[in-house]
Amino acid sequence: MARVHAVILAGGSGRMGGTTKADLQLGGKRLLDWVLSDLEASDLVTGARVVVAPPHVRVPAHVQRTLEDPPAGGPVAGIFAGLGKAGARSEDIVWLATCDAPYAAAALPRLHAQLLRAGHAIDAVIAIDDRGREQYLLGAYRVRSLHQRAQSWRQGGAALHGAPMWRFISALAIKAQPTPAVILNDVDTWDDLRALES
Repeated sequence: MARVHAVILAGGSGRMGGTTKADLQLGGKRLLDWVLSDLEASDLVTGARVVVAPPHVRVPAHVQRTLEDPPAGGPVAGIFAGLGKAGARSEDIVWLATCDAPYAAAALPRLHAQLLRAGHAIDAVIAIDDRGREQYLLGAYRVRSLHQRAQSWRQGGAALHGAPMWRFISALAIKAQPTPAVILNDVDTWDDLRALES
């Protein structure tokens, strides 16, 4: 039976002065914990919950942690590190999210439902905001499609480490699901964090 896994990318610091975004506090709770809370609220995740983050980022006992090798390999390398840790099989589905969009994981059940309705002709359903910006790292993906793309990517002589996410998924059949911008707000700067707190 196909399982649904969740992989949360949580290793970045962006323009936050080296502070890991996962540990930033919003309303007395870490950004990572906001994302994990939304995942806990859904009973659709039947497989592993994996956080891709450095060892100093704490995760709950029921959540696994891993990191791409070598570190700082970017989102594509992080995703495959997460899939490996989860033991994901080709028939499975993986939910992708990032810790710097603390409310966005609430959209994943709807994206998952859209993927099931679309059938196997569609490889993934991702969020798109009201300005038309696609959120490649918030979506439900078929594991088989990701592995097939990785195989062709490597055959072309490219490495997963440092691969641009948009280019990597450009060969996939993707449906973009309109998602309210208010839940897609992410934290790239201290001003972004203050805006979410206000």
